[in-house]
Amino acid sequence: MGCFSSKRIFASKFLGDRGYTLLDALLQLFILMLCLNMILVFSPFIAKLQSYIIPENMLWERFVTILSKNIEESTTVQVDNDAQNIVYFHQNKGEENRIIFRDHIVYSTFEKAGGHVVLLTNVKTINFKVEEDKLYVQIQFLRAQQNREATIILPNTS
Repeated sequence: MGCFSSKRIFASKFLGDRGYTLLDALLQLFILMLCLNMILVFSPFIAKLQSYIIPENMLWERFVTILSKNIEESTTVQVDNDAQNIVYFHQNKGEENRIIFRDHIVYSTFEKAGGHVVLLTNVKTINFKVEEDKLYVQIQFLRAQQNREATIILPNTS
């Protein structure tokens, strides 16, 4: 009984004897509509902001940086398996590393350590091509419509 009496005191103190009126409902509806309109007005700006912060862009930049650093230290670079895998050999370390594309994931394997590191996910296609002293990498993500390309200068082995 004490609980119900405190609610009555609260209601009578702030609402008076009039209770919940049509004016209160209209005011709350107006505030709700104002908030919904603000969401609709700012949603294009939020979508535009998200287009600048695409995770694939950051992952692609990181992938190219890691690949160019690893290849810079290698002595031999070969493309195999329909241009979707790449093998590079480190003469100094005596180890062979591979970049493998399988099941929409790009891995980097380390033969000596016996493990792998996931470099990219949600990849639709990837192609490697070696010409003269350059490695060309072309990739397309599942969600992105455009291809991304990079050219990496191969080290001189002479």
